[in-house]
Amino acid sequence: MSQDLLTQFGETIVVIIGFVIFVAVLKKFAWGPILELLDERRDQIAAGFKEVEDLQTQAKTSHEQYEEKLREIEAEAREKINEGIAEGKRVAEEMTEAARAEAADIVTKAKASVQLELATARKQLREDVVDLTLLAAGKLIEEKLTDDKDRQLVESFVGDLEQA
Repeated sequence: MSQDLLTQFGETIVVIIGFVIFVAVLKKFAWGPILELLDERRDQIAAGFKEVEDLQTQAKTSHEQYEEKLREIEAEAREKINEGIAEGKRVAEEMTEAARAEAADIVTKAKASVQLELATARKQLREDVVDLTLLAAGKLIEEKLTDDKDRQLVESFVGDLEQA
């Protein structure tokens, strides 16, 4: 049994030495590249997080710029609407003034027309009164003077009546 034990002990030593050599070889050839790969992966993940943070910051900035631009557009639209309302009021006032001026012009022309018609009617009435007066006087007197003389007398009489 001691032989077995010795064999087992030798084998154990060989296994331990093999393991130590294996670990040394792994450390020299595999452990460094594995750690390097892990470091690279950690750096990539950190860069990814940094990129995500940058994109979030950029998205936030873009959103703020969008909101500001939207506020500017809304303010500009309100300004345009107010300008349109003011222009509409101005045009309405101009149209009202033009209508008033046209109405005043029509009234003035109508007054002038009425005055002209009134003067014409007075003249015609005067002539009719003279004619009727002459006719009445002629019938009353039955004797007529000359037509011009009669007309002169009646016109004088009508003129005196108008003054009175």
